[in-house]
Amino acid sequence: SNIVTKTPAEVAFQALVPPVEVPTEDAIVEGGFVPMSMMGKSWFENLIPGVSFQLKNCNISLSQQKGNSTFEISEVLPPTGLSKLSKNVRRRKYSLRLYSSQEMVDWLLCIRSLGAE
Repeated sequence: SNIVTKTPAEVAFQALVPPVEVPTEDAIVEGGFVPMSMMGKSWFENLIPGVSFQLKNCNISLSQQKGNSTFEISEVLPPTGLSKLSKNVRRRKYSLRLYSSQEMVDWLLCIRSLGAE
């Protein structure tokens, strides 16, 4: 396969995607096997992203602590509903901690190349 393990992208994918249990036809016929994580869901629903953000509306800040491989992404959300009438700015913050400082640098270079500040 073309997948290179231990790259920042592959590590992130494995960390963010929950385990997907696809029952086999035999398992269903034999014991009515349906994992709890599949109750009322289609098999692919766990692969649908729960959160996304627009990098052009994001700022990135680094932790200044030595040896800390954490950074924050802060997003300014576009106004919706009643927030269009007020002057309040809605924001979301995400903290990401990576395995090493080198992986953090790789992530930041990638994110910044896609449009984040």
